[in-house]
Amino acid sequence: MGVDTTSTRLVWILRLSWVALLLASPWHVAAHHSTPINVVLIIGGWTLGAIGLLSSITLTPIGLTAARLVTVPLIVLVASQVRHAYGDGRDTFAITVAIIAVTGVTALISSSHISQTMVQASAYGDETRFPLRTPLPYMAPAMVVQLAYTAAIVVGPLLIAARSYVFGVIVTTLAVAASFKVPRRLHQLARRWLVIVPAGVVIHDHLVLAETFMVRRSNLLGAIPSDSPGEEADFTGGVIGRRLVMSLNTPDKVVLAPITMRMLGTTEALHVSSFAIAPRRLSAATAALTK
Repeated sequence: MGVDTTSTRLVWILRLSWVALLLASPWHVAAHHSTPINVVLIIGGWTLGAIGLLSSITLTPIGLTAARLVTVPLIVLVASQVRHAYGDGRDTFAITVAIIAVTGVTALISSSHISQTMVQASAYGDETRFPLRTPLPYMAPAMVVQLAYTAAIVVGPLLIAARSYVFGVIVTTLAVAASFKVPRRLHQLARRWLVIVPAGVVIHDHLVLAETFMVRRSNLLGAIPSDSPGEEADFTGGVIGRRLVMSLNTPDKVVLAPITMRMLGTTEALHVSSFAIAPRRLSAATAALTK
């Protein structure tokens, strides 16, 4: 599937937003403390900004996760310097550009067009990927974990630079240890897709399902948008609102993840004749399935 014009334009706006943020360099505005803290802020800011720009150039699911991770500390960094910059009347242009740029980056990274473009870029052959909406039961814990993780990444080195060595080493050690698990867990949110291939459809969602669920096109009876849950099996993970209900000619077996099994109050394996998922671009996914 080719990338539509809207998505192409948004990708370029995202790249320009990252460039603008790097040129504004709000971490230099922030670097008004002691020399060690200056060094940490400048190195950290350039590193995070460079990761964000690289993710918008390479366009991969890993890049989507990386961009989401680095955007949070950059928002905090820019926000923390607004009062300082405007209060002193210095670097006001730079901080204004940084505010606009980081706002644009945040909005674009959260958009369905950018998400689909980044996951589609790593697609194999003739397949079209549609990211699935993140359900609230997963979103809230993910946000808490991400905030705690990014806080540790930022605060640890700053404490060491401020010569608070004991607490700094403890926080930094915790951040490094968390780096072996947290990014991988958060990356699962960027690997939840409805995949459409010539032979049928694939539900790739290891948060909700224990195994990838494949349906042959010959067994796919229909795909209809719905505004609310019905009698179909709910594979949205608890998403509120519109979803895509897919009906089968003959029941097929699907294996659920433990959390979904507990949520639905059912057994690990089900034979379903219809099920619901929640693509972020519902209309586009429906059109791709029914063309």
